[in-house]
Amino acid sequence: MRPNHPRPARLLLTLAALLLPAVPVLAASATPPAAAPAAAPANAAVLGRGRQLVTWFYAQNLTPVWAAFLPSARAGFGGNLTTFQSYRANGVTTYGRERRLISEEVRVQDGLTYYLRTATFEKGPDVQWTLVFGLDSLGRVAEFAIIGAGQNLPERVS
Repeated sequence: MRPNHPRPARLLLTLAALLLPAVPVLAASATPPAAAPAAAPANAAVLGRGRQLVTWFYAQNLTPVWAAFLPSARAGFGGNLTTFQSYRANGVTTYGRERRLISEEVRVQDGLTYYLRTATFEKGPDVQWTLVFGLDSLGRVAEFAIIGAGQNLPERVS
């Protein structure tokens, strides 16, 4: 008599169906649209740029992040690097380090390309936060925010 277990292939398909919606950067449709090949390198470049900015941000190496900020992003911190540094230091104290990456996403909206990174953090492992970097065509940061996961991008996120 065979044990009553789902077949391995069915189990893998079920797990894939559960996990893929949570990881938008890895999900792909069976028949990509015609523009997908051209968009893939652009998305890879945005992912790379976003990851570099996050690496600096998490390490509190904020000078290169600040250098990438356009005046519109700097305005959210009164145009002051010291205020931005205090903001980041407060975030580290309050939330701790990134504990788990939930998803990464690239989205185009209102002329900017957004790198969205959703994660949980040490001091609030049940709460998901999304780091938002709105990038112009040169990879400069026009908008920056940290929002609750699942919230819509505001009109102006910085």
